[in-house]
Amino acid sequence: MKKYGFSILACLMLFPLSLISNNTKISPIQNNSKQMVLVVASHQDSSEAFLSTYERNDSKSEWHKVKNEFNVIVAKRGLAWGNGLHTISNEEVSKHEGDFKSPEGVFELSKVFGFLDVEDAKNIKMPYVHISKMLECIDDESSKYYNNLIERDLVDSVDWNSSEEMIKYKTWYDFGVVINHNTNPIIKGSGSCIFLHYWEDENDSTIGCTAMEPEKMRDIIYWLDSISNPVLVQLSRVHYEKYKSIWNLPEIIK
Repeated sequence: MKKYGFSILACLMLFPLSLISNNTKISPIQNNSKQMVLVVASHQDSSEAFLSTYERNDSKSEWHKVKNEFNVIVAKRGLAWGNGLHTISNEEVSKHEGDFKSPEGVFELSKVFGFLDVEDAKNIKMPYVHISKMLECIDDESSKYYNNLIERDLVDSVDWNSSEEMIKYKTWYDFGVVINHNTNPIIKGSGSCIFLHYWEDENDSTIGCTAMEPEKMRDIIYWLDSISNPVLVQLSRVHYEKYKSIWNLPEIIK
């Protein structure tokens, strides 16, 4: 009887721990997040997706749609699980540098960048980074600045051989949003320089970002508010269906 009783007690003690250890049972969306950009791709290998925006009053409230869905594109080879607020099992395919995939998961949206002068960006409610000729996003895995936006003339020494010189990409980076993928911690080789940004047209492609019609991008930028701790939830349709109720995601129509 003692042995039997101990076994039951052990199971009762281990059961809740097993739930806690599996983070997919708990929403990775932070309690203080009140704005969400939701991107859902038709499947994990597809570059076609749609985007919708949502707000809520607090973590106990339901998400309410701000604007209806519209078409966007993710990377040309689709999605792979990124490094964000969520956790994934070792069995899932993870994003890596140069895989031509956009990160899948839940990510903070941290700042806006663009060619707009700082004094003209007063109505933007997010930290704003003006694109100068010195601004680069470092994609060299060997650099200590890997996956950071850096003013080239403000560092002690340039230790990278590869970067995106932001000023060269005005067609796409005229206005954009930084996605906090692979930022905390930064894991070398897990992907860098991931943004929401303009597309040239609907037939455009990206190597890791999510792109859309310029007017739609501007609407999102002026809607985002750092006080609301906005997040991007980017999933394939099958993973949206899998985590919809667990993560308390809104119902989508498409």
